[in-house]
Amino acid sequence: MIVAGWCQQSRTRFLNICRQRTNAKKALAVIACALPFSAGCMDGPFYQLNSAMPWTQRAWQEDEKYGATYTTRIAEFDRLKSQIAYMEPEEKEKWANMLTEMMDTETSPELRRRSVECLAMITGPIADEGLTKASEDKVDKVRITACKAWQARKTDAAKKMLTQIAVSDQSPSVRIAALEALGETAGGVAKEAFEMALEDDDPAIQYQAARSLKQITGEDFGGDIEAWQNFLANSPGFPEEPKVADQSWFSIPTLTR
Repeated sequence: MIVAGWCQQSRTRFLNICRQRTNAKKALAVIACALPFSAGCMDGPFYQLNSAMPWTQRAWQEDEKYGATYTTRIAEFDRLKSQIAYMEPEEKEKWANMLTEMMDTETSPELRRRSVECLAMITGPIADEGLTKASEDKVDKVRITACKAWQARKTDAAKKMLTQIAVSDQSPSVRIAALEALGETAGGVAKEAFEMALEDDDPAIQYQAARSLKQITGEDFGGDIEAWQNFLANSPGFPEEPKVADQSWFSIPTLTR
C-alpha cells in the first residue's frame, strides 16, 4: 500500500512538473546556470561536477520555490524506476501513458532517455508506442536506449523494429546498438540488416555485425567480412534463438582473422 500511495503522489508530481510554466524568475536562474557551463548544464559533461558544488545546491534549493529543478526530476525518475516492478498492472499502464506523452513534450534529452528506461520495464501496447517514438527521437542516446529496451522485449515486433533501425538509422552508433541487440534476439527478419551492415563502409558497423552473427548462428569466421557475406548468401535464414560459437576469436576489430 505504501507503493500505491507513493505512485499516486508521484504521478501527480510528474504531471505538475511536466505541465508547469516557467516564470520569469526561474528562467533567470536557469540562464545563470547555463552561462558558465553552456556546453551542457543539464545533459553535458559538466553536470555531475557542477551538481556537487555547494553554491549550485543552494541555487537549486532556491529554484525549488518556483518549480522542480532538473536534479529533482532526475531523482524522481530514479525513484520511479525502483518502484515499477512492484506496481499493479493498472498503475503501470497509467505510467506508460504518462511516459509516452513525455516523449513528445519533454525538452531534455536526458529525461527522455530516462523515460525510455522506465518504459522498458512496462509491457503492453502503450509502452511499445512510447518506445517507437523513442526510436525516432532526434538525439542518439535516446535511440540507443530504445534499442536496449527493444532487446529486452524479445518479441517479433521488437525484432522488426531493431531491424528497421539497423538498416535505416543515420547514426552509426545507433545502428551498432541495434545490431548488438539483434545478436541477442535472433530471428530470420534480421538477415537483411546484417547483409547491409557487412557492406557498410564503416569498419565498426561491420565488426558489430560479425560479432552478432557469431552469437546468432553459432558460426565463427572472426572478422573475415567476406566469409560472413558468403555464409549469409548461402544461408536460408537465421535460427529463432541465438547460438554461441564454440570457438573464440580476437575482440579487436579487424577485417581479417
